Amino acid sequence: AFWSPTWHSAAVMAADLGAGSSALSVQSAVGIQAGDYLAFVQGTGIQATSRAATVVGNTVNLNSSPGAFAASETVVSTLVLARFDKPRIGLEFIAGSVAQGAVSVVELPPEYSPAADETLGTTIGLLTTRGYIYELAQTIKGTTTTTWLTSYEADLTVGANTYTARKMDHGTVKQSLFLDRDEIEIRSEVVAGDPLVKLATVQAEAPVRLTIKSVDVSGTTGSNDTVLFTGDIIGLSVRGSRLTAKAVSAGTVFDRIYPRFRMQVGCNHALFSPGCGLASAAWQFTATLSNPGTIGYPFTFDLTGLARTIGSVPTITAGWFSGGWVEFLSGANLSRRAIIDNTAAVSGALTITLARDPSPFPPPFSAVKLFPGCNGARTTCVDKFANFPNFGGHPFMPATNPSLVKVSQNIGGGKK
Repeated sequence: AFWSPTWHSAAVMAADLGAGSSALSVQSAVGIQAGDYLAFVQGTGIQATSRAATVVGNTVNLNSSPGAFAASETVVSTLVLARFDKPRIGLEFIAGSVAQGAVSVVELPPEYSPAADETLGTTIGLLTTRGYIYELAQTIKGTTTTTWLTSYEADLTVGANTYTARKMDHGTVKQSLFLDRDEIEIRSEVVAGDPLVKLATVQAEAPVRLTIKSVDVSGTTGSNDTVLFTGDIIGLSVRGSRLTAKAVSAGTVFDRIYPRFRMQVGCNHALFSPGCGLASAAWQFTATLSNPGTIGYPFTFDLTGLARTIGSVPTITAGWFSGGWVEFLSGANLSRRAIIDNTAAVSGALTITLARDPSPFPPPFSAVKLFPGCNGARTTCVDKFANFPNFGGHPFMPATNPSLVKVSQNIGGGKK
């Protein structure tokens, strides 16, 4: 909070005010009351301030002498205690490099004389500076990687984490009785390598979970963090250098198909899920990237030295890895991409075709990990994985309901 003049004359001085004098003579004291804060304004701005102790007729007795002021050169203006209405300033360029600025303020009358149950500077007035921090978390292969960001003007240290200052903000948290409608919108600048940018460019390796907190700020340190919202990012749009994302509390839980287990010919289990029973570690293959090719379509990569982590290598026919995935590099640079097709392995060498390039693009002779895919068919479960006891489908059910008989009706055509 700060004191600001109204720039309107509260009274016209009837006589000069001498040095050391606290009796201000005015033509009319109607606009001044005891307790008002006054500013003495001249050409270069506010020269002094004081407070009206008592008002007797057209004489305003000040609680202290502001100094010597000439009546013909001084404007007596009322001071108001104010605070910036919004944390922004508007600039309008009038011509060339000349601009004018506008900033709005609000008056704080309760802080002139606090109520008996309020403490100035504690419950009202000079409160602790607040800031917002954002956590973007991704869990890949059991390891959670978190990006720490803040919309504060400088980097903040909260606990053991440092939040990087970023041009970003968020909207109002929308809540209702329907959990699937709890959502919030965040806006951020586009920064290469950011999890939000990876989501927008379809390069994210896992869903991104958003947590928004408010903290008390002192210098560059944040404390007393309070969670305002947590949810999953489900939608993004990019326009120029700005990115807008939508997050919902329950993520995609309410978008899942129900029932989860269906009467169908194909298997209901996902490969390597608890229902499937197979362990991904037992079906992990390793190879060396002999030729990564060039960035862009057709996204083919030549591999050599194909080996299996556990057990012997089966006969790898064309398309054997289709529907599976490959992992490039590791740690923060880990990229997981879907395998669309592969050639037959000859002496441990094969070529795989991916859905898109990994990011970052891998160098030659780097190690990769491959995992096969499953199309959910009974023959695949039996011949490829030898896992028919855990098959989660009904392979011998008829394609149509045998209790219903199709009625055929002959429709004769002709002219009347």
